[in-house]
Amino acid sequence: MILKPSNISPDNLTFPSNEPIDITWKNNGDLQNAFQVIIKRIDTGSAVFDSGKITSFSSKYTVPADSIASNMEYTFTIKVFNSNNDSSESNPVVLRLSARPVIKIPNDGYMRNQLASFQATYSHSESRSLKAYEFILYDEFDKVLEQSGYLYDGLLEYTFKHLLIDDTKYKVECVAISQLDVVGTSGKITFTADYIPPTVFFQLGANTFIDKPFVRLTWTTVRIIGKTSGIVSFVDNKKINVIDGVVYFDEGFLLNGDFTLKLWAEQFKIDKDIVTLVGDNGSLTIKIYSGRVHVFKKVGGITLHYAAQIVGDYDKKQLYINVQQIKNHIQLYCEVMP
Repeated sequence: MILKPSNISPDNLTFPSNEPIDITWKNNGDLQNAFQVIIKRIDTGSAVFDSGKITSFSSKYTVPADSIASNMEYTFTIKVFNSNNDSSESNPVVLRLSARPVIKIPNDGYMRNQLASFQATYSHSESRSLKAYEFILYDEFDKVLEQSGYLYDGLLEYTFKHLLIDDTKYKVECVAISQLDVVGTSGKITFTADYIPPTVFFQLGANTFIDKPFVRLTWTTVRIIGKTSGIVSFVDNKKINVIDGVVYFDEGFLLNGDFTLKLWAEQFKIDKDIVTLVGDNGSLTIKIYSGRVHVFKKVGGITLHYAAQIVGDYDKKQLYINVQQIKNHIQLYCEVMP
């Protein structure tokens, strides 16, 4: 006696349209001598695919690509036959077809930052919304360097923590899943890191010894890497356009240490922050209004205000700004450049 098949796969899953579908099952009872796969639309109950009776002992069948339409729900059954042509048919199993989402990463082939930030676009021909996405960074030989893990915020953007090496090739990929669990990928996009390596600052100290003929040198190294938000672009590889964006530094900056900050600014907006440094123990903000450059230093809940001399007709020219702190005392100097 031949019994109906069991352990059928797939079971209530969604498959990409225009691709083959592998169906498997477990034969029960008499030895299977032939089988038949029938697919029907759920809404109408009409058959849209029939493999016909296939003489085979195999418990696997591949539905050819483009055999059934996308954006539909179906049921399929498997009918098996023994050597006497007795048959038994499985219970209906749900099957869905949906198009793969289209994922693109806009990129000109270069990443001009040591920290790689990417955005992707998502589209779907059947208007299925985004469920989750993941960014993956590879070296040029396809070795995985970092994965974002699946994110569910819908932003389709990510900044890798892996530090890029200048003049080195990498690859990036964005994998996205639609609400019906169909996966799409941007493919591996090759790009080259092309940036000016960040300046490394040294704090040098020297100690002499009365009874020993040598000098001991000690130093600490601090490297501060900036980040951007909004629209930030380079002009002639010399200037940064932040009219519609912001460059900020929020790691590694100690506001109670000695430092010198030099800026050359032009076409800036009045009463808008030119730069903000967020340190481990406070923040420093520079803005211009009332004909003066102003520095606001916030430490421990207290805001200290410093104002430079009146700089005159600065709005149409380049303005040089020098902020220097020595032993927590700030000196501010400004000059309109010719």
